[in-house]
Amino acid sequence: MIDRRLFIGTLTAVLIPATSVLGAVSTPQDTLIAVVRSPDCGCCGAWIDHLRQSGFIVEETLSDDVEAFKDEQAVPQSLRSCHTALVDGYVIEGHVP
Repeated sequence: MIDRRLFIGTLTAVLIPATSVLGAVSTPQDTLIAVVRSPDCGCCGAWIDHLRQSGFIVEETLSDDVEAFKDEQAVPQSLRSCHTALVDGYVIEGHVP
């Protein structure tokens, strides 16, 4: 049989740190995704719609020179896609679900 005090103590030791960690996790509702894209690209607009439907805050910048932005963010030529996004200090290139 399990000792009730041991069970409650163990449960408390597991739940308190878990709730502290979970409280620090970002949710889509408080995550800003800044997207720089070409005004001519339709798939980028669909990706932005997907992000918004998933609850993210999206700041969309249309640019005729997305390559300059990719250069500023040091995106390697071999990894470049049709748009670039910045999320919490990370550079996201292309369609990431």
